Amino acid sequence: MKRKLPNSYDIAVDKMVDATITQEKNGFKVKQGNFFNKSSVIVPRQILVKENKKIFFMKDGKFVLEVEQEEDVIYFYSDNLDDLTK
Repeated sequence: MKRKLPNSYDIAVDKMVDATITQEKNGFKVKQGNFFNKSSVIVPRQILVKENKKIFFMKDGKFVLEVEQEEDVIYFYSDNLDDLTK
């Protein structure tokens, strides 16, 4: 089930893993994203991208969906990738 991500959840790059799928999923494509770690070093990660949406794969098994809407960014999460790609 897709739920709003709590503000306390840390989506730092050191808590991410590369996307574990290699093919397009419901319009989301695997792309390389570049993120800064706590030491200001750029760390590449494979993520899913579709228009104004990005999905991050987290080490704890959760999937985080970032949705950019005009000037706002909203985050959701799920334990099931299919919940976020619909």
